[in-house]
Amino acid sequence: MQDRGELFIQLYNELDHWLKKIAKRRGSVPFWKRIREAAKYEPALNRYLDDLLEFHELRNAIIHHRSYPAELLAMPTEETVERMQVILEKLLRPQLVGNAFKSDVHVFGPATLLTEVLKYMRHNGYSQVVSRLDGKLKLTTSSGITRWLAAQAEAGCIDIEEVTLGDILPHDRSGAFELIAAHETVETALATFQKSLHASKPRLFALIITKNGEPQEAPLGIITPRDLLVED
Repeated sequence: MQDRGELFIQLYNELDHWLKKIAKRRGSVPFWKRIREAAKYEPALNRYLDDLLEFHELRNAIIHHRSYPAELLAMPTEETVERMQVILEKLLRPQLVGNAFKSDVHVFGPATLLTEVLKYMRHNGYSQVVSRLDGKLKLTTSSGITRWLAAQAEAGCIDIEEVTLGDILPHDRSGAFELIAAHETVETALATFQKSLHASKPRLFALIITKNGEPQEAPLGIITPRDLLVED
């Protein structure tokens, strides 16, 4: 029992030290305020806010209400300590997108026939593909293809035999994808999708990973919202 309480305090102190470092504040600052300030730099903190505040309340009960130095009147449960260990691991040693979502990404050229692209998408179950135009990475989505088809239908003629990816690219809306550097965290990727949802912008279909988040670089992987639908 005593060991579990001491482990909890050890973990809390490690968390508190990290928060002070991230928040870049000197002097005495309330714990909740320190979290809010640190969350500006570490979006993962927003996800675990309720847990962290509960840990803080439990820590106060343990530290400030002792009958004797050797006795802990409030003892954290085993589940609480395990939960804190998991959260601390995610915060202090977060997954990087370059490691978590590294994959071989096929890059199409603008001269590629649409029929070839559609076969590739159907075979792999993809709703978007990566291409390169004028040296920069682009994303072609099923929505862009649908808009092209709608435009052809309005013109009274749909013939895809000679259509290329270059014909489709203008029909994907600006903002359909963003680039992300391989050293960014998975939480940063999640926050990017969440920010897009609340910004009333066109749908963000994917994040393309490159070494430094530059459009001229080779793609190292791709992230879709579905990839991030995991529970803690």
